[in-house]
Amino acid sequence: MRGQIGGVRVSRSALLLMGAAFVLALGVSSCAKPPQVEMDSAKQAIEKARQMEAEEYAQADLRAAQDSLAAADAEVNTQNGKFALFRSYKKAKALYLSAQQLGQTAEQNAVKNKEQAKQDAQAALEQARVSIASTRELLAGKDAQALKRGKETREVLKQIETELNAVDSSLVNVTALQQQEKYKQALSMAQSANQSAQSKMQELQQAIENRKQIQGMKK
Repeated sequence: MRGQIGGVRVSRSALLLMGAAFVLALGVSSCAKPPQVEMDSAKQAIEKARQMEAEEYAQADLRAAQDSLAAADAEVNTQNGKFALFRSYKKAKALYLSAQQLGQTAEQNAVKNKEQAKQDAQAALEQARVSIASTRELLAGKDAQALKRGKETREVLKQIETELNAVDSSLVNVTALQQQEKYKQALSMAQSANQSAQSKMQELQQAIENRKQIQGMKK
């Protein structure tokens, strides 16, 4: 048997073959669709990670998730540009699933790292207070007070006291940052305050030692 397509006679087998190809094309085009569910899940996971401050506390993890998402989007665009029969979104789906998992990891690490930064900031603040208190105790001692007897050493002592007071005042800012949950900044400022306090103690100890050496030479 023969049929006609556009006025051209074709055999029955040819008609069947073309029909099968048409059905196959319809089947492929209807099944090969971008993985919308996986795409949405990946984007939601990354957005949730951002909300949990992954940009601050899990930068590498968030970047990996974003890279996987970008690669998945690029793969979808590549497949969309192909003829329907040749489209396959398997790779894109795998990349979206990876982006989702990486986004969840970023969220988890952000929470964990933020808590660690909170603890570290508090520990650094307490250490700074200890260093300041220890320096004040040394300042109140007789060896430090003896520095007031000389004009030059008296100025050194006055400068150390002034700078230590400034360090002590800066701890208010550390506490304010903690209340705002800016723990990385609080940690950095507390560590700086601790280093400054210890530096003042070292200066004071050196001044006391220098005076003792001078007094010993006079004897």
